[in-house]
Amino acid sequence: MKKLNFNTWMLVRTIPPKDLLSILMHISDTSAAVIIMNMTVEGAAGLMKIIKPEKREKILSILIDLESITETALNQILDKVEEEIVRSLEVRYKDFNPKKHLAEMICISDTKERSHMMSAIKEKKKTYFSILEKEIKAYKEKHGVYFFEDIMGIRDMDISSRIFRVDIGIIAMALLDSTDAIKNKIFSNIPSRFREIIEEDMKFASGADPEEIDEAQQTLVEALIRP
Repeated sequence: MKKLNFNTWMLVRTIPPKDLLSILMHISDTSAAVIIMNMTVEGAAGLMKIIKPEKREKILSILIDLESITETALNQILDKVEEEIVRSLEVRYKDFNPKKHLAEMICISDTKERSHMMSAIKEKKKTYFSILEKEIKAYKEKHGVYFFEDIMGIRDMDISSRIFRVDIGIIAMALLDSTDAIKNKIFSNIPSRFREIIEEDMKFASGADPEEIDEAQQTLVEALIRP
């Protein structure tokens, strides 16, 4: 099944479910069906569960019909759907700007989801990725947002002197789901005994909830960046 254009496709995958449900209830059944088929499997399944039964049945029927139409007819439908989705977003979000909205969604996502979205964008549209990076930078500066991966840009001497501000358990949890590059950045700037303790704590924290890990990562990066 052909996807929406890249910008709209990414927006559909980053809009909070509650907002997306509201949008689906105010657009045509065909547009709603196209949005559903462009979501992740988990996202689509979750959204279909909370859509009103009557609307859900119509969407399912259209999804079946869309699978059997010609490519030309599908393209015509997608063009109309694009217009309706953008109009709905403009109504939902005052002064709607697709790039700024997507940048905001990326900035408020957890580290793993943000990395996934950024990799997908960079792979598919390098030029758009460069533009989006500027929007993300502007959002971070305006709202004082730090990404866990910003640790890579912190001076070694600052990590060495500031790492002791953070509880060992928090550091261990933050590094559970981090890249090897970030682990090496931290470990290369702390005493070997301190590293051994953190690695031991990481074993006990292996079953931590993703939200706990994300919170620990934010605590760590903010402590290391703050003078």
